[in-house]
This record gives sequence, C-alpha cells and structure tokens, in this order.
Amino acid sequence: MDRPIAIAGLETRLARAFRTDSLFGVFEKYLHRGILWRRASGPLAKIGFPVGVRIPSWSWMAYQGAVDFLDLKLGGIDWEKTDFQSPWASQTTGGGVRHTALTGFTLTLRVAPRAFHYPANRPDDPDERLWYDQEAQPLKGSVSCVVIGREKMHHSSPAKQKYFVLLVRQKTGSSMYERVGVGHLLASSIALDGPRPLVQVY
Repeated sequence: MDRPIAIAGLETRLARAFRTDSLFGVFEKYLHRGILWRRASGPLAKIGFPVGVRIPSWSWMAYQGAVDFLDLKLGGIDWEKTDFQSPWASQTTGGGVRHTALTGFTLTLRVAPRAFHYPANRPDDPDERLWYDQEAQPLKGSVSCVVIGREKMHHSSPAKQKYFVLLVRQKTGSSMYERVGVGHLLASSIALDGPRPLVQVY
C-alpha cells in the first residue's frame, strides 16, 4: 500500500530532470515505453488502497510484485498516435510535476481496442508473446488489444511486422476499460482494418 508514497520522491526528481510531467510512475515524455511494463515472473496482486486513493490499472504502482519492461529497440519503434492518446492531452499542467499519490486526481488513457488472435497455451515465440498481469493463462471474457507502437519495417511482408500492444477488458457494468496485460503480436494476428472508437482506460 505504501508503494506510491515510497517512489514519489524519486519520481519527482526524475520528472524535473527529464523536464516532463509524471504521474503514477509514468513520465509523459516516455509515455509509450513507460506504459509497456509487464510482470517479471509470477502473477501480480492488486494492492488494496485506502478509500479516496485511486491508482489506475495501467500503472505498475497498482500492483504488488516485480515488474519489468518490454525490450524495445531504441529508435526502432514507430509510436501510435491514433489508437493510443496521451492522458495528458486534455490536461493543462504548466510543466509542473504532479505528486503520484495525489488523491482526487485521475488520468485516463483514451484508446481504440482491437480484436486479436492468440491461441491459449501457445509456446513462447520471439515474435508473439503476451503477459497477463494477474493471470498465468489468458483471461476468460472479451480481451482486446491496443496498439502502442510497431517495429520499423525490416522486411517486405507487412503481415510479419511486430506490434507492441496493451491488453484491455471492459469493466463489468461500466463503459470504462481496465488494463489486464501487455505483449507483442504480428500484424497478421490483429484486426487492423479501419479506425475504432476510442474508450477510456483507468
């Protein structure tokens, strides 16, 4: 429960050094990379916070357990601008740093969920792999992916282009979505046909 408080001082210093805004352990300048964290080993557990303290599902601060980040080649990724929109896009911060444990302040991601195909119990693959935050196996129910970035083309087949995705699911009885995992998929495994309506993830 003290995780956000413990990291707040370091986060504030780093945000000032990077000259960017930050919230819940994610820096605006490095938003795409920062949102692509994954569990390092076993399933993570949601932290129970006091009433009035809300940590979004897209932040690693909401969970107990070790986390890591996807291995993303520097300069080798084209970041998504349509299917994934910065939560700071509609905020006026004046270049300041927001305290990570600030109660009553929320930022939602605006994303375009897409259908994808990934068989259950699939062996590890260097091109396609998913990590679910709280489950060792794929979750039951409707899980969609959100394109965060794509590997720059190094071959002639668009179907083999690697996409880095966030996994989301609609909350029961709500129009809001929540993060449930992360991973990378080939273009051929994602429904990339046309635009999708934006939804909010918290």
